[in-house]
Amino acid sequence: MNLLQRVLAEKRGLVIVVSVILAIDVGVYAFAVYPWTSRVSQTEARRATAARELALATEAYVVANEASVSRTALDGQLQRFYEEVLPTNLSNARNLLNPYLDDLADETNLVLERRTSTSNRERESLLAKLETRMVLAGEYRDIREFIHRLETAPEFILIEEVLLTQQPETDGALVLTLGVSTYFRELTVTGEAPGSNLAPDGRSTDLDGEASVVAPEETFSPGASRVSDSVEPETGSVSEGGSERGAATSGDEGEPVVVPLESEVEEYAIQVAAFESSVTAAALAERLAMQGYPSYVVEPVDDELPVLYRVRLGQFSDRSSAEAMGQRIQDEEELDWYVVPQ
Repeated sequence: MNLLQRVLAEKRGLVIVVSVILAIDVGVYAFAVYPWTSRVSQTEARRATAARELALATEAYVVANEASVSRTALDGQLQRFYEEVLPTNLSNARNLLNPYLDDLADETNLVLERRTSTSNRERESLLAKLETRMVLAGEYRDIREFIHRLETAPEFILIEEVLLTQQPETDGALVLTLGVSTYFRELTVTGEAPGSNLAPDGRSTDLDGEASVVAPEETFSPGASRVSDSVEPETGSVSEGGSERGAATSGDEGEPVVVPLESEVEEYAIQVAAFESSVTAAALAERLAMQGYPSYVVEPVDDELPVLYRVRLGQFSDRSSAEAMGQRIQDEEELDWYVVPQ
C-alpha cells in the first residue's frame, strides 16, 4: 500500500466529506451561479443595446422636430410670398407688367416697338405664368439702365431672355429683345360637382376676386327622363306624380323653364362659368382662348336679373362631342362644366 492509498484509507471520512462538498459546489455553480451570470451578462448587453437605440431615436426625433419646425416656417414664408409678393390673379399680373415696363421704357428713353403676352399653367401646378416679350430700341447706356432698374425692382419680375442686336437702318441704335415673366396664383371656378352635367347652383370663384353668383342654366343631365305628359309645357312645372328630372330653372329663382327635347336641340355648348362682371367673364374667356379652347362670352338677355355674362365653349352638333370637351376642360383646367342647348 502506497502513501496515497494509506492516507485515503485512514482519512476516508474526511475525504468523503470534502468530495461531497466539492460536488455540491460544482452543482451549485453549474445550475445556479453560471445561469445567473449568463442572464446578467445578457441583461447588460440588452441594456447597452437599448441605450444605443434610445440615443439614435432621440437624435432622429431631434432631427425630425427641427425639420418639422423648418417646414412650418418655410410653409409660412411661402404663403406670405404667395399673398404679399405674387400677383393674385391674371388681371393683377398684367397690371404689374404692362404699365411698369411701359413707364420704365419711357423713363430710360427706349422706344417700345412691339410687345406680346401669353399666359399658361402647367398641369397640377398651383401657379400660372404670364410671359411678355418686348422689342425695344435705344442707346446702349439706356438699355443698361433699363435692365439694371428692372433687376433691382421690388416687383416680382423674372428676366428670361435678353437679345441685343444692331440694325443698319437704325443709325447706331440697338434693338433689345427682352423676355420677362411673372407668376400668379390662378383661382379656378368651382361649382356643384366637378364634371357634373347639372347646372351648378351657388357661388363661383371670381378670377378678379369679385364674388359673383352663378345662376342655374337650362340643361338636362345624361339619362334624365325627357319632358313627357307629366310636365306642363306652358310653365315647365311638374304635375302630381311626375318627375322633376329634365327641368331646370333659369334667371331668378322660382322662374321655371322647360328643357327642350334632345331631338329638338340642334347644337350644344359647354358652360364653365357665369359672372356679373363682364370684365371677369372676358378675362376667363381670353385665358381659355390662349389655351386653344373655342371660348366666348354670351351677353345677358333682356330683362334678366341678375345680369350674367356666361363663358361658354364651342358649338357642337351632338351631345357626346360637347361632353368630351367638358371632360377635357375639367382634366386640363380643373373647371366645372355642364352642357347647355344652343
